[in-house]
Amino acid sequence: MAGGSVPVGNGPSRSIRGIALLLGSNAAAFSPVAISLLSTGQILQTVTTDGKGQFTAASIPASANIEVTVTNPLGTLKPIAAIPAEAGNPDQSVDLGVVWALTTVAARAIELEIGSRRSEADSIVQAQLATLLQDVQAEHQSDGQQNDEINNPNLLDTNSETVVASAVNEELILAAGHKDRASAELALNGLTGFLQADEGKSVSLDPSVHAAFIAAVLRGQTDTPDRVAAMLNASGASSATAANVTESSLTIRDKLPGLVPFGVGISPYEALAIASGPPDVGGFQLGSASVNTFLTRLLAS
Repeated sequence: MAGGSVPVGNGPSRSIRGIALLLGSNAAAFSPVAISLLSTGQILQTVTTDGKGQFTAASIPASANIEVTVTNPLGTLKPIAAIPAEAGNPDQSVDLGVVWALTTVAARAIELEIGSRRSEADSIVQAQLATLLQDVQAEHQSDGQQNDEINNPNLLDTNSETVVASAVNEELILAAGHKDRASAELALNGLTGFLQADEGKSVSLDPSVHAAFIAAVLRGQTDTPDRVAAMLNASGASSATAANVTESSLTIRDKLPGLVPFGVGISPYEALAIASGPPDVGGFQLGSASVNTFLTRLLAS
């Protein structure tokens, strides 16, 4: 299982091990394994699975999220090795367990949520990975579906996007019911991940806007279509009206039913989706700067 490595500094490290399995629990034997930094894609080390599909990589940074890629003629497998809770504890050993189709779907979902937002990779993994893995497991996919996913990149993307949508709907429902900061932050992280994964829309909120957004969620702010339309037009949208904002709301709620529990008014989450989403999902497709301007105006208390 020897391979090559790239020096990454002298900080705390860990070893990572797992077992790569293909359809029918067949081992991905003697397959190359690339160990990469999730935030940059830099390959840190390459190893090879043994005859049972087992692999181990030592001296991996403990303070970084890692993506593992197992390449086999019968399919590509991936998991994400998240930063451990005790990242400062050297000589850790992380057992990834079975690396198979379902870990690959969750890993691809994380990739899609990150998109061009590499600087936010760590926060996305911390917030979303556990939920995505749970939702993938809950799908109870057949062997045939799993085999298709590791061999068909388009199908993998489609199924990963479905998992992202499922996760954000759960998070939105949680935020609507609990109205606590942790739930509000999780739902915002999930929504921006959904917009990136499903719509290819990169949205980053300025710190002050982020704070105002969470405060508005916690106080239960909702707005009328008239007010949302006025703030959209003041922020660079083209011809927003109460009527087309209402139409946008219906379209977005159809795709994200987790918005419904916030009530008949337009919540900050829904306003963000309306402002930034593309036209095919009812959005006005504002750029990131204009979205921040729009939310600043809308969320002013």
